[in-house]
Amino acid sequence: MKFSLLKTIAIALLALAAFFAGCSKKPTTLVARMETNKGTIVIELFEEETPITVENFVGLADGSKTWTTPDGVEKNEPFYDGLIFHRVINDFMIQGGCPLGTGTGGPGYQFQDECYAGSLEPLEGAITDADKANEVFSALLRPHLMEHQGQSPIPEIAAIFQSMQTAQSVEPLVGKTVEELQELLGSTEKLTSFKPELATITGEITDEDIANAAFQSLFAPHLQENQGQSPIPEVASLFEEIQASNSIQPLVGKTIEELQTLLGTDAAVEQPSLIAKVDYGTLCMANSGPGTNGSQFFIVTKKDGAQWLNGKHTVFGKVIEGMEIAQAIQGVEKENDKPLEDISIVNITIERI
Repeated sequence: MKFSLLKTIAIALLALAAFFAGCSKKPTTLVARMETNKGTIVIELFEEETPITVENFVGLADGSKTWTTPDGVEKNEPFYDGLIFHRVINDFMIQGGCPLGTGTGGPGYQFQDECYAGSLEPLEGAITDADKANEVFSALLRPHLMEHQGQSPIPEIAAIFQSMQTAQSVEPLVGKTVEELQELLGSTEKLTSFKPELATITGEITDEDIANAAFQSLFAPHLQENQGQSPIPEVASLFEEIQASNSIQPLVGKTIEELQTLLGTDAAVEQPSLIAKVDYGTLCMANSGPGTNGSQFFIVTKKDGAQWLNGKHTVFGKVIEGMEIAQAIQGVEKENDKPLEDISIVNITIERI
């Protein structure tokens, strides 16, 4: 009797533990259910790795983010509903998210890339070099000029931009300060600069990205020091191959250590840490250059991925269901990469699973 009672209590406790364990399991994966007129595609969103991009996509999808129509009207309603896949290329990708259906439209604003691991630091003080000048131009001047169709109503800004156009560079910004430009523009927004996390590369050079990093870290300083003519026969021969092929391919297959020994240097070869590669099934932001993200996106349908786009487009999700729908969309009849029959997004639902 006593044993039976103990057994009953033990079973009850186990059942209770299982109940509470089940209750404690909360949905953790953020997904977008993209219903199209060809079927539904379910995409896992990388909210931890790319929070800015995911917040933008989610806000546009559910209407919680304010966007501006092509004729200047601000709205807070689902952005993607009814938009078409305007650019579809076999064995590459399907692209949508343009309110004009032409690939030239957006939500009325632009934002930064999230291709590499790193951190945000204040963008302030003196503009000391071209790299910082480029960051300041993208953060401050470009949005202002876009708002005014390339013609600033502020004489000082107009003069600076004219100098930049004449020089065909951002050099006229060097020597100024961020605060000086903000005062001219009437801006009090705290600006930030993204500093990528660098990883040291060792071993075999497996692709042209690593080869470029090796060339910049090892070859370039050596060639500058020797006026472009290496006194080391093996290095001179390699450089001739690079020039003849007009590419960095001759370095692929060699090792970092081999090149360091050849050049007599222990300089490290570093490369920004990529958050994610542009692989098959990934959801990526479409853009017209660094820091020009808006609403347009593409899903990669190329089985081998599109590695040449690594670091150029933010990868913020991956298809977990319905890749056959994406494949079906890429296979429709089209002219100049645009489907002859509209392939549209009915709606995008955001949820956790």
